[in-house]
Amino acid sequence: MVYTEKQMLQAWREALGLNVSLTEATVERTDGIDLDARLRRAMRAWYLDALDHGPLCHLVPEDVTAEVTEMLAAGPVTSTMEIPEAWRRMVSVQLAGWARPAVPVAAADAGLALERMASRYAAPGPAEPVAVVAGTSLICCPAAPRAACVLAVVDPGPELYRMSESLLGTIPTDLSLIDYVY
Repeated sequence: MVYTEKQMLQAWREALGLNVSLTEATVERTDGIDLDARLRRAMRAWYLDALDHGPLCHLVPEDVTAEVTEMLAAGPVTSTMEIPEAWRRMVSVQLAGWARPAVPVAAADAGLALERMASRYAAPGPAEPVAVVAGTSLICCPAAPRAACVLAVVDPGPELYRMSESLLGTIPTDLSLIDYVY
């Protein structure tokens, strides 16, 4: 589902018990805090954290195959590309000719895979492909000139929230949690 910033703000207000139930009476103050601004900052930080680290069952990965094919640079052993900033997490990569997709791993966790990719003779083949995220680069082995299927968790921008409805259940319900605002 895609939620607008206004819809997400409403969901946060409901989760925190901040919805006004009696609309006949009004109270005005001029010295208060801008609660909606604080909630917007907190919900944006919560959302970006969910995109980066949350369970994939709560997120909606996008097919970015066409974009990857345009950006992919194939070498003799590996294919590389720069990952756009909006792509918060690479979920699955399968280049043309690969027998199966690879789940991208961080360079810090790739160890032996990076060593194998450095050698044309020991490099992974199409039956056991490897994808490594090194900083803002994606390195894939074996090399291929185009992508077959690539999925990524993409940030749609500050005013939209694309996620499964189940992620709404992880909205903090304690006001003190928004004080260390994100």
